[in-house]
Amino acid sequence: MIEWLTHHTLTFSIACVTAVIISKTLIDKLSATIVYRLFIIIPLALLVAHIPSPVRKPQILDISAVDYLSSAVSVPSASNLEIVFPVLWLIGATAALVYILLNLLAASRVLQTASLGQPINGRAVSYSRRTNSPAVYGIFSGRIVLPVDAKTFYSESELAIIVEHEYVHIKRRDNLLTLLAISLASIFWFNPLSWLAFKQFRLTQEASCDERVLRDKSISRKRYAQAMLKSLMSSPTHQYLFAHSGEKKMLLSRLKLIKNNMKPAKHATLFAFFTLFFVSACAIESDTTVETTELEPTPIVLVHPLYPRQLMTDGVEGEVIVEFLITENFTVDDVTVVSSESSDGAESSRALLETAALNAIQKFKYSPEYSGLTSHYKFSFKAEG
Repeated sequence: MIEWLTHHTLTFSIACVTAVIISKTLIDKLSATIVYRLFIIIPLALLVAHIPSPVRKPQILDISAVDYLSSAVSVPSASNLEIVFPVLWLIGATAALVYILLNLLAASRVLQTASLGQPINGRAVSYSRRTNSPAVYGIFSGRIVLPVDAKTFYSESELAIIVEHEYVHIKRRDNLLTLLAISLASIFWFNPLSWLAFKQFRLTQEASCDERVLRDKSISRKRYAQAMLKSLMSSPTHQYLFAHSGEKKMLLSRLKLIKNNMKPAKHATLFAFFTLFFVSACAIESDTTVETTELEPTPIVLVHPLYPRQLMTDGVEGEVIVEFLITENFTVDDVTVVSSESSDGAESSRALLETAALNAIQKFKYSPEYSGLTSHYKFSFKAEG
């Protein structure tokens, strides 16, 4: 997992920066819905970067004629950073997971106490004493839950607007998308760009929902803004993760967008998608370049193969490249010979070198962090030391 994070942090960072810049600079020139969809760049960049790249350059172990016997060689232990970072990452990821689970548990409790009320604007709504502001509860099958005093706190028209806003979130499955987004941010919790992108994602999510509701020309923008302000007033200090009323700064940004009421510009849309494509390609290429130029994982224990005595006496040299799977038990499995050659070109010589290499590779040990990784190793047999 740590190796995966190391290899993909650059791609993730570039994708986050791209999404945030496009959102901040073009959200008032593009449809907020279009900008909201552009956040797909982040998981898409990681997905494409995860496609297997060309075979890495195998590590080489030179075996000279003086290496008569098989001997274990211990490679220096991992640095303190290689030990500390996985522990720190696990602590941070666990804390993020606990936060998500607590929010899901809170939502479950609200749903358990919610009672179905009269439909508003034809939309099913429930009421609960466990919530202070309107919100959608549930991930796959969302329900609009209002405070028990909603009808006295809001006017009839404001309540209709709020319910319509929440219904759009249900229709688009925004709670599920928010869960996926914060889960991805939690994996890269140590990267500030991760949380910056998540915050901008939530703002864009709300702005696109506002845009969708305000397509109804019968809804006054002033009345809509007043309903939003009331929702914020009733919101608790520590908000439910999936609450859509938003924080004060988020609300001010949304009000500004509503006031500007900018219409989508075709040239801005094309520019956004072109930028999205270009930067994604750069991010993926950067990740691929790093991965294809590095060496294979270094074994923590390696064993010199036994140089076949007859070949050593005859001065026959050669090399063998093997492929294998690293297991979680420090060992290797599914070992196969990728290629082999000998200086005399004889099949029997290659067979002896392959046997020596296979016997040695079976005794190699790797760190469990490389578990599941297919790796390669090159044994080079030289007659003179």
